[in-house]
Amino acid sequence: VGLSRGRGISLINNIEDISYADPIVTQKYLLNPLLFLGYKFDLRLYILVTSFNPLEAFIYKQGFGRFGTQKFSVNPESIHDERIHLTNSSIQQQYWDDLDPRHPVVLAGANGGGNKVTLSWLFEKLKVQGFDTRKMWIRISDLCLKTLLCVEDDIP
Repeated sequence: VGLSRGRGISLINNIEDISYADPIVTQKYLLNPLLFLGYKFDLRLYILVTSFNPLEAFIYKQGFGRFGTQKFSVNPESIHDERIHLTNSSIQQQYWDDLDPRHPVVLAGANGGGNKVTLSWLFEKLKVQGFDTRKMWIRISDLCLKTLLCVEDDIP
């Protein structure tokens, strides 16, 4: 707990493998995440909160998507393969030189680098694939608002 850059993250198949010696955060892994060209990704978004009482926040529309460097798989043998399951740039950077020419970062050209692509590029490509990116953005914004509401009482 309190670590960054992917340190301390582990994936397990069996809940009995969890050690409770130290404080931990657990979450259920999505077995069927939204993939782009077969790669797992997450979004990095930035929100400026100028006040919690009253709540006033601004979401920056140009975040980025972070990708794994290998195609997604739920094969049990791949569970410890950080190239597939973790999108942290500090972990993925050691694999950047081996990206497949069809990897999203390579295809993004100037809109990508390392294991990241601009959010606008990613949303444009998702829209071409038939996703309602306007609706996605509304739902993402709503989730950000709900997250802020959950913590507002703990912010002085």
